[in-house]
Amino acid sequence: MKQKMEKTRSKYTDKFEFILRINGNIVCQRYFNIRGYNDNSKNSMELRWELGEIVDTIQSYLKQKSEDFLWANHNPFSNRNSVVKDTKKEEEDYFTFEIRVDGKVIIIQRFTGMVFPPKIRYSVNIKSLIPSIISKIQRCLSKRKYLNVKRYYNHQTT
Repeated sequence: MKQKMEKTRSKYTDKFEFILRINGNIVCQRYFNIRGYNDNSKNSMELRWELGEIVDTIQSYLKQKSEDFLWANHNPFSNRNSVVKDTKKEEEDYFTFEIRVDGKVIIIQRFTGMVFPPKIRYSVNIKSLIPSIISKIQRCLSKRKYLNVKRYYNHQTT
């Protein structure tokens, strides 16, 4: 009985997390578990493709929020742009999305935030996207059959 409990517990001991940051500041961080985790799937092309889709989803969400904000604050009777002020920033704002296993970054993707109004990029709320993000990561990291990164790139270059 005790052995069965330890075996069940070991299925869930791996700590997984994803972090969305802007300029190094955490916007969203979530911890979760993966049933049937396959350590070798960290090196899969599917994980890289899925990360691209997750980032695309976040960018689409931010774009939609930007459009809503701009339409809500647009004044058609003014020649001045009162919604988005031109600021001369020396440094660009970057979002980073990373996936970690046991505290170690296994994959990270960076994208610019300068295409979104400051009011949107500094007040990101992706709460509605979290369940789908977690399920995509869980699905990728529990796959038994996957395309290995090294094989994929070796095949592409030959």
